[in-house]
This record gives sequence, structure tokens and C-alpha cells, in this order.
Amino acid sequence: MIAKFKSIDKEGNITEFESICLYENGIYTFKDESTENTMIYISFDSNNLNIIRKGDTTMDLNLIYKQKTSGYFENNLGLKFEFESFTDDLSVNFNNIYASYSLFIENELINQHKIWILFN
Repeated sequence: MIAKFKSIDKEGNITEFESICLYENGIYTFKDESTENTMIYISFDSNNLNIIRKGDTTMDLNLIYKQKTSGYFENNLGLKFEFESFTDDLSVNFNNIYASYSLFIENELINQHKIWILFN
């Protein structure tokens, strides 16, 4: 299967790639082609999306519709921080994912993202 990933932030920066994807025990796993030596692990149910990145970039992002959740980011360049996200829109099923969320650090809005992930 192929995962097609696309993200756009509030400034119009786009991240887009395709990667071979495996599905096992409710978890989609694929290489993060936007950064080196990093894998993405995705699990979800009808109102909860969990995106974990492991490798040179480590991130835990949990999106729940209309809720604020805590997350964590760290990379091999020494950048590391905790954040909160608020999910404005979330649509998940076994073939595609759409999420729109705001990212906060110490209650200050840092960025807004929209992501699409298609599995075929």
C-alpha cells in the first residue's frame, strides 16, 4: 500500500510525499520522506488520531475533535519542546485522513496546519 501525505500551514508552506506503507494491528507505518531517518506511525478511531514520529525527529501528536491535547517534538539538531494542539476538523477512515488543527506553545498560537493522508 502507498501513503500519500500532504500538509499545509498557515503561511502556505507545503509538505507533500508518498511512501510505502504497512498496516498491522491497527497501525499504519511509513517512512517520513520530509526528514531523514524518521518513521511515522498512525492509529485512529472515529474521533481520535494519533501520529507518532520516531527517529531523527521524534513527535507525539494526538488529535481529538474540538479538544486541546498535549504533544511533544524533538529533533537531532537539539530542538525540543512541548506543545498543545486544538483540533478544528477531523475526518478519519481506513482510506483517508483529514485534520485541521492549531498548535500552541505556552498558550501562544504558533501555527495552524491542515493534513491529508490517503492510503491506497
